[in-house]
Amino acid sequence: MTSEWTCSVCLEDNVYPMVLINCGHGICETCGEKMKLCPECRKKNTGIVPNYVLGKILGREYMKVNEKPLITEAKPSKTEMQTMFEQQNSTLRLLESLENRLKMLENHALK
Repeated sequence: MTSEWTCSVCLEDNVYPMVLINCGHGICETCGEKMKLCPECRKKNTGIVPNYVLGKILGREYMKVNEKPLITEAKPSKTEMQTMFEQQNSTLRLLESLENRLKMLENHALK
Protein backbone atom coordinates (compact mmCIF):
# COMPACT_ATOMS: atom_id res chain seq x y z
CA MET A 1 0.00 0.00 0.00
CA THR A 2 1.41 3.40 -0.96
CA SER A 3 1.08 6.46 1.20
CA GLU A 4 -0.56 9.71 0.16
CA TRP A 5 2.83 11.32 0.80
CA THR A 6 6.29 10.40 -0.39
CA CYS A 7 9.58 12.13 0.29
CA SER A 8 10.55 14.38 -2.63
CA VAL A 9 14.21 13.31 -2.27
CA CYS A 10 14.22 9.52 -1.82
CA LEU A 11 10.66 8.97 -3.15
CA GLU A 12 9.96 6.52 -0.32
CA ASP A 13 6.64 6.30 1.44
CA ASN A 14 7.42 7.85 4.77
CA VAL A 15 5.96 7.16 8.17
CA TYR A 16 7.20 10.45 9.67
CA PRO A 17 6.99 13.51 7.39
CA MET A 18 9.24 16.32 8.61
CA VAL A 19 9.77 20.03 7.83
CA LEU A 20 13.10 21.82 7.42
CA ILE A 21 13.29 24.57 10.07
CA ASN A 22 14.92 27.23 7.88
CA CYS A 23 12.50 27.13 4.94
CA GLY A 24 9.49 24.97 5.83
CA HIS A 25 9.86 22.53 2.93
CA GLY A 26 8.84 18.92 3.51
CA ILE A 27 11.23 16.00 3.66
CA CYS A 28 11.45 12.63 5.38
CA GLU A 29 13.36 12.21 8.63
CA THR A 30 16.16 10.14 7.03
CA CYS A 31 16.82 12.63 4.22
CA GLY A 32 16.39 15.60 6.57
CA GLU A 33 19.21 14.33 8.78
CA LYS A 34 21.53 13.88 5.78
CA MET A 35 20.83 17.02 3.73
CA LYS A 36 23.03 20.06 4.25
CA LEU A 37 20.85 22.19 1.92
CA CYS A 38 17.14 22.13 1.17
CA PRO A 39 16.62 20.25 -2.11
CA GLU A 40 13.94 22.76 -3.16
CA CYS A 41 15.24 26.24 -2.26
CA ARG A 42 18.92 25.45 -1.42
CA LYS A 43 18.79 27.19 1.99
CA LYS A 44 21.01 25.72 4.69
CA ASN A 45 19.43 22.90 6.67
CA THR A 46 19.56 23.99 10.32
CA GLY A 47 17.43 21.11 11.56
CA ILE A 48 14.11 19.33 11.12
CA VAL A 49 10.85 19.22 13.06
CA PRO A 50 7.83 16.95 12.67
CA ASN A 51 5.14 18.00 10.19
CA TYR A 52 2.31 17.44 12.65
CA VAL A 53 -0.41 18.64 10.28
CA LEU A 54 0.53 16.21 7.50
CA GLY A 55 1.18 13.51 10.09
CA LYS A 56 -2.32 13.96 11.49
CA ILE A 57 -3.86 13.85 7.99
CA LEU A 58 -1.96 10.62 7.30
CA GLY A 59 -2.95 9.20 10.69
CA ARG A 60 0.60 9.13 12.06
CA GLU A 61 1.50 9.54 15.71
CA TYR A 62 4.78 11.21 16.52
CA MET A 63 6.94 9.81 19.26
CA LYS A 64 10.66 9.23 19.52
CA VAL A 65 11.72 7.23 16.49
CA ASN A 66 14.41 4.64 17.24
CA GLU A 67 15.08 6.46 20.53
CA LYS A 68 16.33 9.54 18.64
CA PRO A 69 14.82 12.97 19.28
CA LEU A 70 12.69 14.21 16.40
CA ILE A 71 14.39 17.61 16.32
CA THR A 72 17.95 17.66 15.05
CA GLU A 73 20.30 20.61 15.03
CA ALA A 74 23.10 21.12 12.56
CA LYS A 75 26.28 22.49 14.12
CA PRO A 76 27.82 25.54 12.41
CA SER A 77 31.19 25.10 10.72
CA LYS A 78 34.33 26.93 11.89
CA THR A 79 33.94 29.40 9.00
CA GLU A 80 30.32 30.10 9.95
CA MET A 81 31.31 30.54 13.60
CA GLN A 82 34.06 32.98 12.57
CA THR A 83 31.60 34.94 10.43
CA MET A 84 29.06 35.12 13.29
CA PHE A 85 31.83 36.22 15.69
CA GLU A 86 32.97 38.96 13.29
CA GLN A 87 29.39 40.18 12.80
CA GLN A 88 28.88 40.27 16.55
CA ASN A 89 32.12 42.22 17.07
CA SER A 90 31.17 44.64 14.30
CA THR A 91 27.79 45.23 15.95
CA LEU A 92 29.44 45.81 19.35
CA ARG A 93 31.89 48.33 17.83
CA LEU A 94 28.99 50.16 16.16
CA LEU A 95 27.08 50.31 19.46
CA GLU A 96 30.13 51.65 21.29
CA SER A 97 30.61 54.27 18.58
CA LEU A 98 26.97 55.34 18.82
CA GLU A 99 27.18 55.55 22.62
CA ASN A 100 30.29 57.75 22.38
CA ARG A 101 28.61 59.97 19.80
CA LEU A 102 25.52 60.30 22.01
CA LYS A 103 27.70 61.28 25.02
CA MET A 104 29.46 63.90 22.88
CA LEU A 105 26.12 65.35 21.76
CA GLU A 106 24.79 65.40 25.32
CA ASN A 107 27.93 67.16 26.57
CA HIS A 108 27.69 69.68 23.73
CA ALA A 109 24.00 70.34 24.49
CA LEU A 110 24.79 70.98 28.20
CA LYS A 111 27.31 73.71 27.39
